[in-house]
Amino acid sequence: MIRVAVKTIMAHLRWIADTEAIAIQEQALMAIARLCDGGLRDALQLLAQVRLLSDEVTVSQVIELAGGIAEDDLLNLLQAISDGDTFQLLQTSRNLIDAGRSPKLILSSLLQTYRDLLIVQSAPNQRHLLTSSVGYTQLQVIAQEWSHETIQAGLTQLHTSERQLRFSVNAQVWLEVCLLNLLPKPTRKSNASSPAPKLSSQSNGNGRISPESLWQQVIDTAPGNAKRLLSRARMQSFNGNHAVFAVEERYLEKFKANAPQIARLIQKVAGGSKSVSLEFELASLV
Repeated sequence: MIRVAVKTIMAHLRWIADTEAIAIQEQALMAIARLCDGGLRDALQLLAQVRLLSDEVTVSQVIELAGGIAEDDLLNLLQAISDGDTFQLLQTSRNLIDAGRSPKLILSSLLQTYRDLLIVQSAPNQRHLLTSSVGYTQLQVIAQEWSHETIQAGLTQLHTSERQLRFSVNAQVWLEVCLLNLLPKPTRKSNASSPAPKLSSQSNGNGRISPESLWQQVIDTAPGNAKRLLSRARMQSFNGNHAVFAVEERYLEKFKANAPQIARLIQKVAGGSKSVSLEFELASLV
């Protein structure tokens, strides 16, 4: 197949869009030209598909229709990374996989977005070089908040992981490892022997903190959107290394899937040295 230059394809698509009164953004035309990898016939077919969409066609719609990662999903991943929200980061990636997006696609889409962030930060006038589904305005906001070192380190991590993903026997797990490595590293105090956070003085009458009070402190210290899910459970008992919960049936699988992260939150708040095991029971919470 003879490959046609992106600029040539884009010029032809713009002529067709103007001739047939197709309302489509310039960046959306650029996305079509790039997605079709030099194939003019494929580009024309994709343009014919997106013209059926109502209103003005956006770059995010083009990428989503072509089976890529939509802008909102990428922004959710970037927000979770920025917030250091492990739970939301893993949950968003799993939702994408459940929707049929492959780990390779998720990783490569993030790689494109980090590349675009670097371009916006270093060469803000070169908008024609942008390739991800995240809009220029959103990229500007993130590029102003993130340091150059953070973006560069993320690019390096994603590039390395993209190559290693090809040889992984469990692509989803490797994707999650890569995503976790994108989270900001926690700052540690110079005094390594700093005591663990103290629990509040609420107790169950025998000198030990009640399960209800402990669980509330776990919820209070949980990151971002994890608070909403954790509030759907009630800690019934806790003996120092084993916790029993009552969980609504519709949230049971989510709690089981995120048990390791929840256990670590409990261990951190309780200040224990032993790992915590979890047990979930069905209950109708009030």
